[in-house]
Amino acid sequence: MSAADASMSAAIEYKTSIFVHCTKSFIFNDVTNRAFVGDEEDIALLARLADEPHTIQAIAAFPGIDELDERLEFFLREQLLVPATTDETLSFTPHRVDIETCRQCNARCLFCPQSVAPKSRGVMPMELFSLILSRLEGTTPEWVAFNHYGEPLVDPFFKQRVELLRERNFRLRSSRTAFLRKMR
Repeated sequence: MSAADASMSAAIEYKTSIFVHCTKSFIFNDVTNRAFVGDEEDIALLARLADEPHTIQAIAAFPGIDELDERLEFFLREQLLVPATTDETLSFTPHRVDIETCRQCNARCLFCPQSVAPKSRGVMPMELFSLILSRLEGTTPEWVAFNHYGEPLVDPFFKQRVELLRERNFRLRSSRTAFLRKMR
């Protein structure tokens, strides 16, 4: 960060983006759909700034902060930190969409949660499905999936749902048992 940039942003408080989440060694940004390797200092700094925004000068005074300029430059460039006054709620575009349209399955695969903790059967009404798709207007997700706990091919509205996706140029992604039998 240049001296001019630093002086202009001296009074600006920064926070960790609401779309950033971390594990022990990775930092994920759901807005940009990017992941980064982070060290303990990076993760701790992002966690601290998620709890309470601070100015650059205040951040520089944090104990254990080394190479602050490079780190802040990277965090700002990658939208991991944003000005605290930023309303981020409208900046998210879904990259992938999972919709549980059907909560029934005709198999009990050992690796699936449906085997050990089955949910009650149910099918999403077409009106709700259409509403969800209308909320995705103007977005271009990589794909839309119909599976979670259920087998999408036993959904009685499967063909209609696929048609609605096709009309909106959304790509369907599906994991399925490919084992069709009559549901009881």
